[in-house]
Amino acid sequence: MNAEVTTGSGSTLLRRDFATLVPSNQGSGALPWLNDEIVNMLFDRLVTAANEREGYNKSDSKAVPPYHAFNTNFYNTVSKRGPEAVARWSKRARIDKEKLLQCEQILIPLNPGGHWQLVIVSPKSKVIEFLCSLHLDGDTTFKHIHNWLKMELGSLYDEGDWFEVVKQSRQQANMSDCGVFTCFNGIGRVAGYDLAFDPKSMPWEGRRQLAAILLNGGFKGEFDYFHKESKDGA
Repeated sequence: MNAEVTTGSGSTLLRRDFATLVPSNQGSGALPWLNDEIVNMLFDRLVTAANEREGYNKSDSKAVPPYHAFNTNFYNTVSKRGPEAVARWSKRARIDKEKLLQCEQILIPLNPGGHWQLVIVSPKSKVIEFLCSLHLDGDTTFKHIHNWLKMELGSLYDEGDWFEVVKQSRQQANMSDCGVFTCFNGIGRVAGYDLAFDPKSMPWEGRRQLAAILLNGGFKGEFDYFHKESKDGA
């Protein structure tokens, strides 16, 4: 496969990246974990489609994107070096300071220790969601996200105004598919409906669908989950 899947920032997926998603040795032992490149690309495509749905005009320098996904280095940087280490990230994304409160959802895929999870910050409603396919608690994660919000918003931040929600993601049926669940949890929340995958089908059907979305160039055509007449699932 000569994959030419590239983001607006110029990142390109290679054969070795797709091998973490749909390896060639199907049925021969444990499946690999998704790597950062696959997860980052999927969320990049996801927020691009969501922003297009909302009519966001990137060429308008004053426009605030309704949706944004930080890459997978964001959380580890905040947790290890403190929120000040990502002070410029929001500015580059045009969601810094008071602009952040105009956003619908900020998606933060994270892998703090060999397990993919997802945080979704909804600034307009001041909700922080934690989704984990192993049903772990999000106490430490919530703490770091609050620290980032406090740094970013300054006097506009009041911890008592923010609600923490642990969303019960569907539970993975093996120890390999946490990244796949993280991607589908993000898609489902942004698209606004459950994609209805059985956990037992994730190892191949779910992975293949993610590969197809990426090779398709994102959420368009057959994979346009944002403009379907029916929302009965994938």
